[in-house]
Amino acid sequence: RWINDTEKTPAAYMLERELSNVWNKVVYNGYNVRTAIEDAVVVINKEITRKMIEFGYIDKNGKKLKDYQLPQLK
Repeated sequence: RWINDTEKTPAAYMLERELSNVWNKVVYNGYNVRTAIEDAVVVINKEITRKMIEFGYIDKNGKKLKDYQLPQLK
């Protein structure tokens, strides 16, 4: 009852993976924080777009086909 997780959305796994990658790049490889985060944003956005196309929320040109309702914690 004391722990809440965020609701899972298409490509949520990529956000978690890229945050881990940012941490590793910065801490272990000495990357610039801003650069590592900006690179991760590009990867995350590509995967979100790919999943939104796969599940029929947008077409290949980015046109919205149907609304996506974000899950809500209860």
